[in-house]
Amino acid sequence: MNHPESTHQIALIKWASMVRHPDLDGVIGDYLFAIPNGGRRGKLEASILKAEGVKPGIPDLFLAVPTADCAGLFIEMKIKPNRVSKEQVAVMKRFVLQGYAAEVAWSWDEAKDMILNYLK
Repeated sequence: MNHPESTHQIALIKWASMVRHPDLDGVIGDYLFAIPNGGRRGKLEASILKAEGVKPGIPDLFLAVPTADCAGLFIEMKIKPNRVSKEQVAVMKRFVLQGYAAEVAWSWDEAKDMILNYLK
């Protein structure tokens, strides 16, 4: 597989599926899910997905756990030399203004640390 961001995201999901947190009923992975917003698609599939609500700039992952400070955590996975797009920055800023945390992780390990820090 020559998709470094996918490789890191898969590693994060595997880690989350094995790790329990004392404040959660189950493993972290029970609350972490992917938002399949990116990727190349044919015109018909892209048209259907757009009609279903797929939007550019939405982060890759969401941790559906509210804390005292935030309603949940969005994570955008990036691997250098890739960059965060202007749309992604704008979307994450909107989410933060609505009470969510939104972060960019440059590796699965960094995303893991973000999740653990968020859950503290």
